[in-house]
Amino acid sequence: MDDASLAKTTKPLLKWSDAYSVGDPRLDWDHRGLMDVINSLTLDVQGAHLDQEGLRARILALIESQEDHDAREEAILASLNFPGFSEHRQNHVSLESRLKAFVAAPLERSEREDLLDFLKDWFIQHVLVQDMHYKTHILESRERG
Repeated sequence: MDDASLAKTTKPLLKWSDAYSVGDPRLDWDHRGLMDVINSLTLDVQGAHLDQEGLRARILALIESQEDHDAREEAILASLNFPGFSEHRQNHVSLESRLKAFVAAPLERSEREDLLDFLKDWFIQHVLVQDMHYKTHILESRERG
């Protein structure tokens, strides 16, 4: 595939901006890291650098990073008595289930593209919509000291 063809099929990478900040540096750091993992996976899948086992290992590593982040985020939300905690936690459980489904069977090229689309859509939706619901609680907590 020449460079012109590759440019037409290359998916745009996620790019961090202040709009993604949830008001807690630990969670922002996690989100940046997850964004980096998604971008790296995107480049490797698009460049056909991963065989099935390599892809599976990368998804499992993403799941582990996501679980670590979710535990940290849930602990912070619980400490703030965030009223949407249960729903937010259920969103985390749903994501983990969906990611594990991608690990369960070999992924053909179109399914790999579906994985990338899912990850990007999830990241944007989760951080810019769902996580923004708790941002006010974090900022108010910081003001109270």
